[in-house]
Amino acid sequence: MSHPSRRPATPASPTSASPTRRSLGTRLRDAVRVWAVPALLVVSVQTLIGQTYHIPSGSMEPTMLVGDWLVVNKLAYGAHIPFSDVSLPGYDDPSRGAGDYTDAAFEWQSAYAVRASRFGEPPVTPSLDNWGPIRVPEGMLFLLGDHRHASKDSRFWGFAPRANVRGRPVFVYYSYNATDSDRAWPALTDIRWGRIGHLYR
Repeated sequence: MSHPSRRPATPASPTSASPTRRSLGTRLRDAVRVWAVPALLVVSVQTLIGQTYHIPSGSMEPTMLVGDWLVVNKLAYGAHIPFSDVSLPGYDDPSRGAGDYTDAAFEWQSAYAVRASRFGEPPVTPSLDNWGPIRVPEGMLFLLGDHRHASKDSRFWGFAPRANVRGRPVFVYYSYNATDSDRAWPALTDIRWGRIGHLYR
């Protein structure tokens, strides 16, 4: 009885690449392809559309509280192009109250005068309660914190250029008691559930 002839197995060439083994460069190239598009989308959204911000001080209380995390709409006032002096056009402008850029501010304040005394010349900087009337130049903003007596604002560092305004707050997406909590890890254990989802109008 005859048996089929068997051919000896041909040994694999030592130079042939295994399909399961890839070079480090190939793996890095694939990783870049996978993550480049999501990373580009995240950067584009945060740069041109919206971004999250954390409130670190109480100068805007009670409108914004320490420990609030906000989503800010950058399209409203025109997104700023990074590493340039260019800003995209927006569809709104920061509120300046009644009047135009030359409208007098703080006309409600009574006139006052401080004269020199035996203690020396009066201070150059007025007090928190007496500041004005002044006129805000075109293209500038006079910024005031809601918590007027605990806010370092334009009364201290002057006018702010309109171009420096980055966006309008939209809503609070997270908030916790960051000032006087008596709990450990307040960011996780002392959450202000009632503020989450608060909308700014």
